[in-house]
Amino acid sequence: MAGSTLRMADFAVRGVPGITALHLPVDPLFEVYKPVDLLEVHGTSDSLFIFIGFTGTFGRLMLDVRSGNVIETSEDASYVSFVNTSLGAFVQCLEVLSSILSGGVDKEDEELASDFEAEILRIDSPACGEGNFWYEIRWAIAIGDFS
Repeated sequence: MAGSTLRMADFAVRGVPGITALHLPVDPLFEVYKPVDLLEVHGTSDSLFIFIGFTGTFGRLMLDVRSGNVIETSEDASYVSFVNTSLGAFVQCLEVLSSILSGGVDKEDEELASDFEAEILRIDSPACGEGNFWYEIRWAIAIGDFS
């Protein structure tokens, strides 16, 4: 993809050894990503997560500090879904979504969904696993939820 379509900024991180800031989009992207005003750190010495944004009505996007994975979880953490293998891959996937859905391309929803899926597979193939975050976004595109 040529150039970023998202406005980005550095968000300060406190309380996580080795991480002082995260480079994240500053604007919401549909209901898929809504940035937080201030990054929050959650967890214990065994598991540490940085709350990086919202998704949908109740979803939270978290960066797992230990693995580097981005996950989606419900507010009460009763639901967890894999999103991406890294924060960089997550941002690239957001860029693809933004580009595909705002491109003014005259394609059917299913064709847009197939193009989207191909790009996500290229960026971070585990992210397209059945039931994962981007898998669900792909099907939402296919049925016209973003039309």
